[in-house]
Amino acid sequence: MHRTTPSDDQTEVIRRHLVERHGQTEVDPARDVSCPGHPAGDALVVFFPERPGTSPSFVCARCEGRIFPAGPPSYGHPLRAAHLVRTSPVVAALGCGLDHDQRLALIGAYERGLLGTELLALTARAQALRTRKSDRPVVEERRQTCQRYLIDEVSRGASVDDALWTLVLHAADDPVRYGQFVGGTYRPLSRDAYRGYWRALAAHVRTTAIERSRALRQAAERCGPQATPRALRDAR
Repeated sequence: MHRTTPSDDQTEVIRRHLVERHGQTEVDPARDVSCPGHPAGDALVVFFPERPGTSPSFVCARCEGRIFPAGPPSYGHPLRAAHLVRTSPVVAALGCGLDHDQRLALIGAYERGLLGTELLALTARAQALRTRKSDRPVVEERRQTCQRYLIDEVSRGASVDDALWTLVLHAADDPVRYGQFVGGTYRPLSRDAYRGYWRALAAHVRTTAIERSRALRQAAERCGPQATPRALRDAR
């Protein structure tokens, strides 16, 4: 965290940039890379060391206006963790009640994206346990009904995200219609639950619906907003 010159790994990232993007056959860090405390007047690259709130990065004289990452930050480093606790209410809340080592481990997992993965896994396991109860026939009926709705919506030209959000909005705005989708029982589900229903479909079923949706949208672009359903079918 305190070093001002690039590490070996960071130097390799810079070297690959110069070789792969600009075809430079020879790279001399002392000549081609300028960094705090070690300026190089004709350097192609200026290296910016890692700080508690930033990742290591560099700019290239041949790539005007762009900043490139020089590698990952120091996940779990005490200085970085302290900065995140001060600046992020989420991180501060997650670390409440933990000792120093536990807090560093949790913040490191949070930054790497592993914390969300673990939470989703726990949620999935809890949902799996719920569906093993005596109401499984109702759950299975709801899943199949929602899957049929999603297939129909996507096949008629909606994107998958639009179809998922439609179910969410029906739960809030039209409980009666929503009840028809979920087997007659008003029980709102999350968008992630509906996405799980969609992903549980066979791959060829999803692919067919998406291809039909794409073809309809392309036909609509060619025919214009006043096109009839027959014209859209013919345009496909």
